[in-house]
Amino acid sequence: MAIETDLLQNTTDDVKNTSGQNIDATSAANDLPDYMELTAAAQWLKFPRSVEVDFKQHYYYSTIQVTRWAFVAGFLLYSMFGYLDLYVAPISLKQVWLIRFGIACPTLIFVVLLSLLKKPAPFMQLFSAIAATIGGLGIVGMILVTEPRRSS
Repeated sequence: MAIETDLLQNTTDDVKNTSGQNIDATSAANDLPDYMELTAAAQWLKFPRSVEVDFKQHYYYSTIQVTRWAFVAGFLLYSMFGYLDLYVAPISLKQVWLIRFGIACPTLIFVVLLSLLKKPAPFMQLFSAIAATIGGLGIVGMILVTEPRRSS
């Protein structure tokens, strides 16, 4: 019963729209596209423009913090493995560190810095994919340039 009362109370409270203006919840519900319209559009994975724009904005702002922390953690892990290069690839250390600290790590930091700006928001998924690809190709490149240890 308490849950139902809370739900009924929440429908009459004021809510904020995407531009931050207070609006009545009833009028907000009336402004939404019809459920049947959304269901019909779902089969093509294309919704009305207003719904798409609101969803993309909500998705970006609800995931950007996690994305930033993931790239910071990735940078820390990627750079800390540079210590192992001293033992695993002493002969190819210059080439391996050039790939690690000259290409991959700066790319990860660049994406974190880009995420702090408002303008590149529509392109964050693209930037994230490019950074992840560069990180993966960096590992492949380090494997390719590493010369085997010589026995003494």
